[in-house]
Amino acid sequence: MAYDQGGPRPMQDVTSLNLTCATCGTPITELPFLPQMNPDGTPARPVYCREHKPQRKDFRPRGRF
Repeated sequence: MAYDQGGPRPMQDVTSLNLTCATCGTPITELPFLPQMNPDGTPARPVYCREHKPQRKDFRPRGRF
């Protein structure tokens, strides 16, 4: 399995999903991932614009490596 060396992830065009920021309602056209969607077409988890993206301040790696 190959792992990324920490560079920026390529942005995915998500315009067709009609996503909006969960905080401010701004339309989202690009994300660094494709979100999981519910059967009704809504995102399974909240998505945020760049301004409201939650910051991972207390990030701790999982596992023992």
